[in-house]
This record gives sequence, structure tokens and C-alpha cells, in this order.
Amino acid sequence: MAEKLLKKTADAQLRLEKQVSKAKLLVKKGRDYVAFNMNILARTSASDTYGAEAKTGSNRTRRMFEANI
Repeated sequence: MAEKLLKKTADAQLRLEKQVSKAKLLVKKGRDYVAFNMNILARTSASDTYGAEAKTGSNRTRRMFEANI
């Protein structure tokens, strides 16, 4: 009886360890995915113009809203 319970407990522990290792892998992949996308966003720079590059020193100031009321 005790041996049967010990085997069941060992099997349950093994299944739990496998699930934990899978969860750790998913968390690591998720963390790597977020870090990768943060790196992409941090390196992206937007230009003032949508066409050709703006001339040096041609930056204009922007307001929160472009229309005057």
C-alpha cells in the first residue's frame, strides 16, 4: 500500500516538474520576445517629413495639437 502511494507521488512529482520546466521555457521565450520588441522600438527614429530627408537644422517645433483655436 505504501509503495503504491509512493509510486503515485513520484509520478505526480515528475509530471509537475515537466510542467514547471515547460512553463519556465514559455516565460523565458515571452521575456525574450518583449526584450526584442523593446529593442526594436528603442532604435526606431521618425523623421519630421514623410518624403525626402529634411535639411540639417530644419526642425520645427510641434504643439500638442496642430490647429489653433
